[in-house]
Amino acid sequence: MGKKLSGVASATTLFGILDISSPSKYADGVFASSSSFFNFGTGPSELEAAAAYNAVIGKADVIVNPQYIVQKKSYLIFSTTTVWVSGYAGTIKKIE
Repeated sequence: MGKKLSGVASATTLFGILDISSPSKYADGVFASSSSFFNFGTGPSELEAAAAYNAVIGKADVIVNPQYIVQKKSYLIFSTTTVWVSGYAGTIKKIE
């Protein structure tokens, strides 16, 4: 198993539906579930994929055993959601 990786991504939403700031690059194949029924704005799933992208970019092919921490701070008119991910670097040597 490879070295320990970590990444972070955050987004700010105005009135719960309008993204003020959010990541623009995501890792494909991150299967996470969102806890909200109506997924307006950037949800936890997209932020988990963005945090995974930030963790592996230029360091690994995949993140093994990813563990996520999600923190949401709500204020009067906006909210900020931050996701941290940690796991281990995995590289693909050969596909047969």
